[in-house]
Amino acid sequence: MHNKLSISLLILTLITIEISGRIIIVDHMISTEKSGEYNIATRRTGNGNYTAFRSIQQAVDYSEKGDTIIIRGGMYKEAVEIKKDGIAVMSFSGENAVIDGNNPRFGPLIRIEGTDIKISGLSVMHSSTFGIYATRSANVLIEGCRVAYSEDGGIVFNHSENVIIDNCIVHHNNYKGLAAAHEGITIRNTRYFEVRNCEVFDNKEEGIDAKYGTSHGKIYNNHVYRNNGPNIYIDKANNIEVFNNIVHDAVEKSGISVNIESTYHPEGTKWTISNIKIYNNLIYNNSGGIGFWIEPGRGAEEKAHWDSIFIFNNTLVNNSRESTTRGGGIYIVNGESHNYGDNIHIVNNIIWERTNGFSRSLRDNAGVIDKFIISNNILRAGEPTDAEGKNAIIVTGIGFYDKFNHNYRLKPGSPAIGNGCEELVPLFDLDYIPRPQGRRPDIGAFEWVK
Repeated sequence: MHNKLSISLLILTLITIEISGRIIIVDHMISTEKSGEYNIATRRTGNGNYTAFRSIQQAVDYSEKGDTIIIRGGMYKEAVEIKKDGIAVMSFSGENAVIDGNNPRFGPLIRIEGTDIKISGLSVMHSSTFGIYATRSANVLIEGCRVAYSEDGGIVFNHSENVIIDNCIVHHNNYKGLAAAHEGITIRNTRYFEVRNCEVFDNKEEGIDAKYGTSHGKIYNNHVYRNNGPNIYIDKANNIEVFNNIVHDAVEKSGISVNIESTYHPEGTKWTISNIKIYNNLIYNNSGGIGFWIEPGRGAEEKAHWDSIFIFNNTLVNNSRESTTRGGGIYIVNGESHNYGDNIHIVNNIIWERTNGFSRSLRDNAGVIDKFIISNNILRAGEPTDAEGKNAIIVTGIGFYDKFNHNYRLKPGSPAIGNGCEELVPLFDLDYIPRPQGRRPDIGAFEWVK
């Protein structure tokens, strides 16, 4: 019998948004601010039976719990504030409703402070601050939205619980650069969340960030690439799973970082990261693969602590930079022995780096890697490393199916097949194929199938 780590394939069932009330239409083309005779087919008032408004905010103000607000295609130059419970705001099927903050300039283009809220199918563009910003909210679903060109973060949840961001495209946010507040997608001091099925790219700070006391969340099935900060960033968060993501081309930073910053430390927040599971991720062409880092200052070096970190069954390829601190597959930038617990695992990973003199498979600048539990990883022969661990497989060829086109599935005969550790393995692979397919599990993000 295989002794597998128990990993749930989730879904946040706590979000149940019942929409049973009226349908309210928003259409910028109508000639009056409000009409009680809106005609869906003609997009005009008269000979219809829907209540319609010319602005989204008017419809929100009019709405009651259980109502659905449907926005017709076109551009709406306004900011929307939702301080109500139990409403849905969505684009008309097959049409593109755009909320645009470019001239005139507003604050957050959608601001939410309520419960049982659904936002679906909207494009949110050119905010002078945030695209979608939710605070002190619960049971919120953001789905199928495009959020782009915000000067600060794209989608931000703050002090909230039970939230899902699903199937959203989030790009070119943080236009203020490093001075921008928050990230492409930010989950801050929030518990019970999912970020799933999203494409997050070309943001000028981190791509997806779970930080500052956030807990009990899952980041999965996302395509995250070319962000200026780490593509996926975990900072002082606990009980987080990061799995089945494709993460690449963070030119300046790492694919995934598990860090402890000192710049923000509210009263009662611990300087810890614990119970983090990172598995089944494909991580390639970043400046570093998976990294550990403490931001110096405010006593962080004394207080920071990692514990119960599980990094397993990932495929890491060509994550290197011309640097003495951060190039390599899995790297430790700084800290001392007391910062790292005895329950940090690096198991069943393919770490396939360039032999360029700058990279290392496992880089330890802090001298602490002997505390880590490392086993059954595949490393490239000729690539420097600061540790190998138990049962390491050091080979010159790995047997990727088509490396040049970034297809890192396994060919028959790959040394990754059947050589994984059985004590720490997910129930499925990056393609959701059950593990193991043979007597023992494979190493890396993909399970080989005959």
